[in-house]
Amino acid sequence: MPVHDVYVEVGADGECMAHVLDLPGCISRGQSQQAALDGVPAAIIRYQGWLERHGERLDATETESITVRVVETIEGPVPFRHGDRAALFQPDQIPVQPEDIERYLRPSGYARADLLCATRGAPPAILRWKLDAGAMSIQEILRHVGNTEQWYVSRLVSRDSLPPEWEHDHALPLHTFLRMERRTAHHCLHQMSDRARAEVVFPTAWTTHPDEPWTARKALRRMVEHELEHTEHVHEVLRSWRAQLRARLAAERAGLLHALTGLDRTALSSRPVIEDWTAVDLLPHVASWDEFFTARIEMHLAGRQDAIEQVDLDQRNARTHAERRDWTLERSIEACVQARKRFLDALARVDDAQLHAANAVPWGGQSIRAWAEWRGCHDREHARELLTWRRRERLDGRIGPTVVLAPYLRAARKELLTVVALVPAHRRPTQAVTQSSTLQILLGRLSEQERELLAALRAEQAATQSEQRDAGTAPHASWQETWSTFHTVHHTLLRAVVNTTDAQLTSGCGQLDQPSHTIYKHMLEVGERDQRLAAELRSALGLRAPRRLLASPEPA
Repeated sequence: MPVHDVYVEVGADGECMAHVLDLPGCISRGQSQQAALDGVPAAIIRYQGWLERHGERLDATETESITVRVVETIEGPVPFRHGDRAALFQPDQIPVQPEDIERYLRPSGYARADLLCATRGAPPAILRWKLDAGAMSIQEILRHVGNTEQWYVSRLVSRDSLPPEWEHDHALPLHTFLRMERRTAHHCLHQMSDRARAEVVFPTAWTTHPDEPWTARKALRRMVEHELEHTEHVHEVLRSWRAQLRARLAAERAGLLHALTGLDRTALSSRPVIEDWTAVDLLPHVASWDEFFTARIEMHLAGRQDAIEQVDLDQRNARTHAERRDWTLERSIEACVQARKRFLDALARVDDAQLHAANAVPWGGQSIRAWAEWRGCHDREHARELLTWRRRERLDGRIGPTVVLAPYLRAARKELLTVVALVPAHRRPTQAVTQSSTLQILLGRLSEQERELLAALRAEQAATQSEQRDAGTAPHASWQETWSTFHTVHHTLLRAVVNTTDAQLTSGCGQLDQPSHTIYKHMLEVGERDQRLAAELRSALGLRAPRRLLASPEPA
């Protein structure tokens, strides 16, 4: 059973970083020392798997059950943020031999290869993208990684011996800079004297901690740790971009379905929206393009990019309209829902490199990212057409069929959930949305309003007193309790909506605060509240989004 020595540095606020020094770059972070130590075995397993993916063969005993042993703990600032000082452990003071340098540079090379692979093919817009104003873009992360490696080298060699290429490197294109920086940094490390590889120094240039001790081994260790940390940072940014793409798609789909609410079957199926196309005709058209791009993604995943053909948009639209114009409202809605589900499932199987890289097709390069963004734009285009049509025809939106209402409620809730997913999990219980309310408070209010509506709906449907009721949210419920209730109540309400006839939706709801409203109107407001909270949360998070997604939806 392998035993790994762990070296721990603990900050004043309890934050902790645990280092496995015999595996250069292997660390575990935690908000407490115990949390960091608990994460060490998993960090070791991930690190070993990472080495194997890069072609290193490990001894079988290295992958057996892992035991860790804390051998040194240093209290003080922890290098969690830019400019923080880092600990000097006892092993860091062992003189570095030439072969030791290679031992550190090898995993550093793996990490750099991973960084470049993760961003290969990403267009400038993705490299510059930030989730919010306080975040770093991938471009900034990569530049920071290179600059920090230069800084670590500057801890070990004199200022006048630093490579002259570093003087004006900020003007270099990003990847040119990274190649130059890596080549010259490695040259400096290989040229270190015996003394430089052995001594403890206190460099005073470019630091706010002139009393921080440095050795060659500490600098090499931090180079690998830092590069690996920011490799994960880049993947976090790419995951955030994908999450905001899902949120944008969900918002546009909710907007499209909201534009169909409050319209009776006659308005939906017989009054033209564009030329001879009715609202019902638009739905299979939207579904057909989801199907089209799903097929293209599947071909890409199967390595059949050469089978992706150019298509005449107008001809395809006309053909689809002719084939599907007799579809019922029910069939059209179901096709729209299922086609989007299959599209999102296919998109989820695409990795980040595939998502952003241009497809090499004979008639021009297009990325899967662009295909996905077009799906949102397509929904928005038809939502605008529907809203314009409604205003022109003066359709007031008083009542509509269950078959449209239920998918809208699901889409509105999905819009909200995809925005909540953009909030880091540890921040969700305390995330402020308005000046007086947190996300948890507002979710609890939504659950309470839905519970009241559910009780009224059951009464209208002559529910028996023995029927099981949903538990309320306790006044001081935990986030987990609030979150669970939020899902449970809504799912129960959706089941009730699906079992409600169109005729029942026209009934009043005397048990609620606005008895003049029909059940349909109360149900519609459930979705509109979800969309309103999604908009408020986007604004509170400072997300970059169109103005219309930062405002409440117009009532149907």
